[in-house]
Amino acid sequence: MRYVIIYSFFFIFINSCTVEVAREAAKAIKSIDATIKPEEDIRKKSLYNEESKDIEIQKKLISKNLIGKNQSQIISMLGKPNLIRQDGKTFLMRFNSQKCIAYTYFKNKDDFSHVSYFELRDINGKLLRSKTEIDNCFDKIINS
Repeated sequence: MRYVIIYSFFFIFINSCTVEVAREAAKAIKSIDATIKPEEDIRKKSLYNEESKDIEIQKKLISKNLIGKNQSQIISMLGKPNLIRQDGKTFLMRFNSQKCIAYTYFKNKDDFSHVSYFELRDINGKLLRSKTEIDNCFDKIINS
């Protein structure tokens, strides 16, 4: 949002001034970009690190391991997927319940035959972090 406001201001300003003033304005924009960009990068890295820690916590708490299962085994465990999608070298099957979502990822090895990664999230996209939430999620997906 800051970019839009700043660029709009400079665009109006640049349209009404000389070439010299426009050059100085462009220098100011580059300076602002150099200041704002590192802050955004730091914020993104910290969110990524938090999510990585949450995923490791989730892996330790999960009692039903889906890694290495083939597609038919996953479907027999969790039921019919609500979404099946292929993006490049990744194949995804998503299973929904009213309160959570299970994602299973198949990498392009042997024609997407085995789960290489999975995660459980609430309906707002937040990773589940407690054993109770994880077990309840599996139960709700299986029973839906």
